[in-house]
Amino acid sequence: MLMTVEDLYALPDDGLHYELVHGEFVSEPPPGGRHGRIAARLVQRIGAYAESHRLGVVLTCDTAFVLHREPDTVRAPDVAFVSHERYRAFGDDVLQPQITTEPGELNADDLLPGFRLPVSDIFDL
Repeated sequence: MLMTVEDLYALPDDGLHYELVHGEFVSEPPPGGRHGRIAARLVQRIGAYAESHRLGVVLTCDTAFVLHREPDTVRAPDVAFVSHERYRAFGDDVLQPQITTEPGELNADDLLPGFRLPVSDIFDL
């Protein structure tokens, strides 16, 4: 029996990564450190470029994309770029369930000495 997007989202959250490919349930083990390092570099570099040129947003594998319906294909790429136009068409309710407007700053001096990031910079579209 083929699964749908709705079936996928109805599954209990067990912390693992699942996708659908032509309605077939797919699960893969975490890829490892080298893969994570490369994906992080891509997020940093593409994200910095997209932000500095105000082109759109960069999303990580926590974001699923419905690529095809009947049978459904849902993939969560390691790194994805979405233009502002496409992002706004879907709205924050689909891609960022909660946004904070509180002023503040992220810092982790014990791990990254001197790192400061205004919370507003994260949510600025």
